[in-house]
Amino acid sequence: MDKETGLPLWTVEILDFDQDAREKTFRVKIAAAVQPVPPDTVAGVPVRPVVLEGLSVTPYIKDGNRPKIGYSLRCTGLAAPRRVESAKAA
Repeated sequence: MDKETGLPLWTVEILDFDQDAREKTFRVKIAAAVQPVPPDTVAGVPVRPVVLEGLSVTPYIKDGNRPKIGYSLRCTGLAAPRRVESAKAA
């Protein structure tokens, strides 16, 4: 349960396709009354592209022998990417 909203807390694992990304996967938490559903599949794409709506990043200090900075990712929902028309077509 989410401490702030009292809603169930769901975790989604996200894959980053950026070649320069330090970490290729990360987890995002979503507080929602019902389980979030990822967008439909896209033909010819090996994964489901998704927009993380209302994404926020909260840094924190990880305690231990060598403290380091960690971060928590949260979003308000999942959505399908919108197709953007090119400037030439307009």
